[in-house]
Amino acid sequence: IPNPQIGLRLLLARTLWLAGYPDQALKASYESLAIARAENHPYSEASILHTVTMIHQFRREAAQVQEQAAAAAGLLTAHGFTWLLTSLTILEGWALIELAQPVTGIARSSQGLADYRASGSTNKLSNFLAILSEGYLALGQTQAGLTLLAEALDWINQTDERWWEAEVYRLQGELLHRQGEPLITVEACFERSIALAQRQQAKSLELRATNSLCKLWQAQG
Repeated sequence: IPNPQIGLRLLLARTLWLAGYPDQALKASYESLAIARAENHPYSEASILHTVTMIHQFRREAAQVQEQAAAAAGLLTAHGFTWLLTSLTILEGWALIELAQPVTGIARSSQGLADYRASGSTNKLSNFLAILSEGYLALGQTQAGLTLLAEALDWINQTDERWWEAEVYRLQGELLHRQGEPLITVEACFERSIALAQRQQAKSLELRATNSLCKLWQAQG
């Protein structure tokens, strides 16, 4: 991406979401998109559409994920930037899961993850493994989801890529709860997620984990 304004706004968008500012994150990503389109730079536009799709996924907006992923895929295919398509497929699968099509969504995300691995890409791997684990949670296939999260944690410990670690532990707690594990085990996952998010000042992930813990306690009366 040749224009530093674009690159900085993309980094800012992800940081703003993690810090607890979802609206500002979306605004920064769309500002980058406007700059790229004004400059008529297809690679920048395709990369930004990918980030816009990811911000919508962070915000749990399935319809917008589908819309932006389709736009990005069209641009990527037209200009031969196919390496980004694999992670878009993972995000599209997540959207299908959220839109009550978990079987189709898991198949889509699984194919995207397989293609992503085959391409040699590793960036954001813990995030993508966690996304697929959500699909297995939706289907009640807890062991498959837990296996993916165990791989995500191994990857995090190997690489120190810890930006999504709190969410991995939150999802681990959700899957263990669905599996019927003891309350204390599930609580420990949520509490670890909260502690990690607090240490990283990742307010959005802290909020997710806190909500999960509150729902668990509410269910216990």
